[in-house]
Amino acid sequence: MAVVALSSVNIGNVQVLTWAGLTTNDTGEPWQRADYTNKCVQIFGDFGTNATCTMQGSNDPRVITDPSNAVWFSLTDPQANAIAKTSAAGEEILENPRWIRPYVTSGTSPSLTIIISATKGF
Repeated sequence: MAVVALSSVNIGNVQVLTWAGLTTNDTGEPWQRADYTNKCVQIFGDFGTNATCTMQGSNDPRVITDPSNAVWFSLTDPQANAIAKTSAAGEEILENPRWIRPYVTSGTSPSLTIIISATKGF
């Protein structure tokens, strides 16, 4: 299990976040920007055999002070379905927690990229 680094770029009023090369049991480096209230996630890449990528959120302050014991929850789309994808997909993220990360919870030999396009509410 590895924590995959986050890269980000600002394009006008949009912040684009990318985690690349996630494999089984990897998490993405947590992103902390709750002021970006509108978020769309795209998940794609090689899902290998039976890989699932789940988007997670947390308000637990241990994300910074004690990350291995921080509590995370599954993020959902606007229809209240957990964002847990087994193939390429895009979804709007309903919740707005303090931290967000992807987590590849299962599978054999996946290599996934997760991109979030985020804007501030107007």
